[in-house]
Amino acid sequence: MSDDAQGATASGDGEERWPSLSFEDRMATAVFDVHERAHIVVDAAVCLDCSTRRCVVACPAN
Repeated sequence: MSDDAQGATASGDGEERWPSLSFEDRMATAVFDVHERAHIVVDAAVCLDCSTRRCVVACPAN
């Protein structure tokens, strides 16, 4: 599929121009499909010895 068919337009200067969208409109296009089985499994034993706690322990889909 060409860029023009996806919404990009050629500006003649080699750069693509995308239609201006508000933050709310962009976020409305985000889709999260939650699977019945988690793809990230946290090993709590490893977390007990961690001093930095730099991991993200939440799934954005929940």
